[in-house]
Amino acid sequence: MKNETKSKISFSQFIYSRIKKSKASTFSKVVTRVAIGSIAFSLAVTIISKAVYSGFKEKIQEKIFSLSGHLTVTKFDLNTGIEESPIEFPEFLEKAQEKYGIAHMQSVAHKTGLLKSETEIVGAVFKGVSQKFDYERFSNNLLLGEPIKENSQEIIVSKKIADKLKVKVGDEPIFYILGKPIRARKLKIVGIYESALDEVDEHLIIGDLSFLKKINKWSETEVGSVEIFIEDFNRIEKIYQQLYKETPYDLILEKVTDKYKGYFDWFIILNKNVDVIIIILILVALFNIASVIVVLVVEKTKMIGTLKALGSTDWQIQQVFLRKAINIILKGVVVGNIFSLLVLVIQKNFNLIALDKELYYLSYIPINIDLKNVLYSNIMSCLTIVLLLIIILVILFRLKPIKSLKFA
Repeated sequence: MKNETKSKISFSQFIYSRIKKSKASTFSKVVTRVAIGSIAFSLAVTIISKAVYSGFKEKIQEKIFSLSGHLTVTKFDLNTGIEESPIEFPEFLEKAQEKYGIAHMQSVAHKTGLLKSETEIVGAVFKGVSQKFDYERFSNNLLLGEPIKENSQEIIVSKKIADKLKVKVGDEPIFYILGKPIRARKLKIVGIYESALDEVDEHLIIGDLSFLKKINKWSETEVGSVEIFIEDFNRIEKIYQQLYKETPYDLILEKVTDKYKGYFDWFIILNKNVDVIIIILILVALFNIASVIVVLVVEKTKMIGTLKALGSTDWQIQQVFLRKAINIILKGVVVGNIFSLLVLVIQKNFNLIALDKELYYLSYIPINIDLKNVLYSNIMSCLTIVLLLIIILVILFRLKPIKSLKFA
């Protein structure tokens, strides 16, 4: 049995080597090159598309997470506004920190009001943060200045707000807290940030939590909400379900995917669009490979008929053409990988392709070179071999020795 297998392999190798050495027609050469180029282009676009999508998702998520936790715990009440009712730091979160892989927690509170400079005024949402605020995450957004100090009336404003108010670092606008009576507090700008997320940059200013506690007349232990960051964001749904069961009835647990639903829905739509493009490109590449094999089969019809007449099995003949197909696919895969990775590395390091930040939230095309995505793209391309095998089987099983010889 082993000898028979070896003889079959050596037979296909011998015939393929003879075909390879024989002079191919100009037409078959052109079709072969087009097929290799088509595979290379399809694979390159697939790898680049996945890297760009992954890069966009990663960068925009970083922006969202720099301003909001993965999960947020607030007071359950009839208040549907931005301002929260005070809560004590939930005990169940302290117990859950190690149990569920919680990386970080920070207390915050929000207050709406008006921020006024000497000449302009804008609506603002004051986000009070404690000293546990994750400035490392936030630092990518900070254009100028420094973190706020504890027990101070310092603030960090967005570039949009700074431009509207015509203020800069060091200026002292007035924050008007609406209510009865209206209260006014002078704040000092110590930093300017830009997240490029319109709904955030239009209104959000960041200041000290203790300042808001004094305004709201809260105790030292009371906060507006608690933001939770988990170690692995991909497990957010599972951790949410676990924490939800332990959340007291008077508290609400909210996911960031619900809070910023528009952005996460956009990720899903974008991913579907990428998948559709990949499927179309694979089909185009498959068509080109099939064309090459059909041309080769037509050119070698006499040879196929002769081999069948001499007793060769369909599988032996099929192996010859499979070797040709594999050779074409491998060349296309190599060229596609080299080209795509070269483009991705250049863009990742030099950001040559720019974007309109107002439309895409980023000033350049972000790249995330993920080995899993590269392997996925290569596997999808190599699946064309399976489809090609089906085409070859259909063609070869319909060929009869006498008809093949007559056709030749």
